Amino acid sequence: MLKRPLVGVIALAILATGCSSELTTGQHLLGNHTVDRNREMPFLLWLPESIELGGDEHPMIVSLHGTGPTEYSPEFVMSYGLPAVLALEEQPEGFDFVVLAPQGLDGVDWWSSGQPEEVNEIVDEVVAGLPIDTERIYLTGFSTGGQGAWHLAARYPEKYAAVVSVGGSAFRSTNGEVSQASCSLSTVPVWGIHGEADLISTHDIVHAEVQDWEDLCQSDARWTTYPDIGHFESFEIAYRDPDVYAWLLQHSLG
Repeated sequence: MLKRPLVGVIALAILATGCSSELTTGQHLLGNHTVDRNREMPFLLWLPESIELGGDEHPMIVSLHGTGPTEYSPEFVMSYGLPAVLALEEQPEGFDFVVLAPQGLDGVDWWSSGQPEEVNEIVDEVVAGLPIDTERIYLTGFSTGGQGAWHLAARYPEKYAAVVSVGGSAFRSTNGEVSQASCSLSTVPVWGIHGEADLISTHDIVHAEVQDWEDLCQSDARWTTYPDIGHFESFEIAYRDPDVYAWLLQHSLG
């Protein structure tokens, strides 16, 4: 696959003032990763105020969006999940993560059509261009993006230090059975968060899928239920909760 030059990520983050050390922080920046001659994967990049080129390395969260309209857009990616909370500037005080939010293929699951490999390439591109702590790269996702986070971490367990899935967890399969291949996720701490009143991704069904995975792989996932909370309200709570980010930072590949 053709790859966007690494300098592209740095150029994306630098202000148009021409100052080579000043980065655009506190807002979503739009980039594009070249997949092949016919397609690019857009992504949003959000930087904390504390980041500097050549400065201290920062933890990074890779955030996967859920299923939405027929045609995805950067505006859609920014409208749900962690990117939405950041856009409203309602993240917890002291939020010090770089956040990468790729835009998936229209109507295609995150674990299909080569998308895990493409997201992995974008992660490598950002790591090469910015001061990122490679021992503290985390995965999260909302709804189908939550399931995608489990799949992506199982594909690259050596890359991600922890996973938080909101409103969607475990592994979707055509026959309802958990694959032995999913047990590669056993080395990665995972936390599933779900609204008890979720009518889109039913709480009891998803929790049962997580328990099936735990039984097959002899592993434990952290699980939190929000009583009387629906599908979209779950991310509104979770991504504003400082305990979620404190839990992530407890985990490191080192």
